Amino acid sequence: MKSVLQRTAALTVSLCLLLCCLLPLTAGAAGADPVDPVWEGTTAKWKPPAKTTAYYFLALYKDGVYLSDTTTTATSYDFGSQLSQSGSGDYQYTVSAVFDDTSQSQTVSSSVYTYTAAHVHSLTHVDAKQPTCTETGVKEHYECSGCGKYFQDAAALAEITDKNEVVLAAKGHSWGEWQVTKQATATAEGEERRVCTVDASHVETRAIPMLTTATTSATTIAATEATEQASSAAETTQAGAVTVTQTTIPKNKLTFQSDKQPEESGNTIFGMPAGFFWVLAIMAFLLFVVVPAVLITVLVISKKKKNQPKPQHEARMNGSEYLPPENNQGDS
Repeated sequence: MKSVLQRTAALTVSLCLLLCCLLPLTAGAAGADPVDPVWEGTTAKWKPPAKTTAYYFLALYKDGVYLSDTTTTATSYDFGSQLSQSGSGDYQYTVSAVFDDTSQSQTVSSSVYTYTAAHVHSLTHVDAKQPTCTETGVKEHYECSGCGKYFQDAAALAEITDKNEVVLAAKGHSWGEWQVTKQATATAEGEERRVCTVDASHVETRAIPMLTTATTSATTIAATEATEQASSAAETTQAGAVTVTQTTIPKNKLTFQSDKQPEESGNTIFGMPAGFFWVLAIMAFLLFVVVPAVLITVLVISKKKKNQPKPQHEARMNGSEYLPPENNQGDS
């Protein structure tokens, strides 16, 4: 009986000694690791282990690549400054508790936190540009190369929401009058041009048709009228390196040449062909000179013959010889 009690007591003591040896290890294993490391914004937070710790060791990773590490005695740490410097990406941290007895727990990883950095504008100044006849202009403004937004100021405080507001529409051409630069002839075309009053470097030209016999006079009249309607003042415009001078051609200097040759003066008389003129002249001479002369001559001769005395034989034939002579004496 005594031996049984001795054996039981010895076994109990052995178990107590074994429990005392295993208790520190069991306590350390039960509450050594940090619990549930999480993100709240850019701040890392975790629950402390059951065992008292000296500090916590943190390591930060971006897109799986190590960035930095730090130590803290608190149960939270703000990674905001490091995330803003590193920019947008997927971040994760690990935390390890270092205990007073210098024993270290296992490393525990947090979940992944996707960070989007606040945009910092990178502005480019755009100078104002005046529009031309064919090209649009632009107002002075600032453009961000990162987000593509437009701003009125260099501080990016006044955004231009409608980008069309900075565009200045092209003015379009404002043409002056056509001016003849080369006169048309019967063998070659002429040329005329006009200059834009907005930009003198813009010039348009067009051909003047060759002259013909039927249209020479009409073309000359039209050209003369166009010259009379043009401005008589010379106008010179400076545009860059191009200088254009508009000058009105005096009316008495504007002439046109025709290939129609004048007829020889010997072939026409009073605007009529020579042969036709002489025929008319001869007919007129015969009608108004010769014919009247013949008629007058005939009349004169006829009258003279009528007034001549008749011969005696004609008197006898008429019986005048049997008539008594006339008594020319007076009654006695």
